[in-house]
Amino acid sequence: GGMTLTSVSAYRFYKTGEFGDQDLTPFYLGARGNFERSEQVSQELRLTSPSGGDVEWVVGGFYLHEDYANQGIYPINIEGYYDLLFRGAFGGVSLRDFYASIFLDGLACDAPAPLCLNVQKADNLWTLETTSLAAFGQLKYNMTDRLALTLGARFSSDEKNFTLDQSTFVGLPFIGVNFIVPVAFTDSQDQTNFSPKIALSYEFTPDVTGYLTAAWGYKAGGFFPNIIS
Repeated sequence: GGMTLTSVSAYRFYKTGEFGDQDLTPFYLGARGNFERSEQVSQELRLTSPSGGDVEWVVGGFYLHEDYANQGIYPINIEGYYDLLFRGAFGGVSLRDFYASIFLDGLACDAPAPLCLNVQKADNLWTLETTSLAAFGQLKYNMTDRLALTLGARFSSDEKNFTLDQSTFVGLPFIGVNFIVPVAFTDSQDQTNFSPKIALSYEFTPDVTGYLTAAWGYKAGGFFPNIIS
């Protein structure tokens, strides 16, 4: 038969979100929210020789583009820690009433009461744009009916653009100070790689084949978008 052209096209999209308890106790000490969105398109083309000859080969190319976004929300509730650790020592007085007994104006900050009582609330948003290109080929030489030599190679190019926007709300309720600590960060990576392969195979029986293979692999680097404290 003749050569075979194969095309594999794909589009993927997903969006997820969750928000729940972080401390695994009956008290509201902290929570965690995570929201993700990904949109990806890819295309692969392969041209394959007829099978069964002395020489068999395949060549092709691959393209991928992905836009990914992740938002994490991490509130820590100082009022919950007070209720857990100190409320009994103060005769069951709530933290709000405890503030009012210290400050003539009641709560000591201008923000709404729930914010005054949150010692920290981090909002972490990061995005990653990925573009990958690759060209590959493989040649198999059937030296005998049972012995075959395979040579292959792949050239890869990966570009990644990363952004991080983090806002941490810090409340110091006992001195009435609330402020936001912003963090903004951008970076990018451009990576290329050449990965060769060589293999020797021998067919002992129609059901048993032995291989000797040497190959080099590659995985593109990335970024660690953790909360900056």
